[in-house]
Amino acid sequence: MRLNSMARGVVVLDENLEFLQSILYSRYKIRAHVFRKGTSDQEIAEQMSHRILITNNSKDFLHDAVCFDFGIIATEHYPMKDESLAQVISHGIMKLSLWAKNTAFIATIAKDGSFTVRDIEG
Repeated sequence: MRLNSMARGVVVLDENLEFLQSILYSRYKIRAHVFRKGTSDQEIAEQMSHRILITNNSKDFLHDAVCFDFGIIATEHYPMKDESLAQVISHGIMKLSLWAKNTAFIATIAKDGSFTVRDIEG
């Protein structure tokens, strides 16, 4: 039985979403870490255990999410890459209780801002 859940209040942003870091914290009190530019996907995955990765490239992390036990919020289908994305992410995290999940998952944001969530299995 797994007792761990995703690290509360901390998400990791893929480098192309770095602009969300200050918005998420100042408006929604969600702390976001951004890896330095050039960090490989493998290096990111190895440090993600029990965290949530927000990325425009979710397919690159599906296998690693299972291996390293982390969640993914996939933003590639949401057309707005501005402050509205931070609001959608915050709302989804809270509404869907993503902090409480204790297994690898992918939460995909649709064009209309709705979420589809599924567990990822090896």
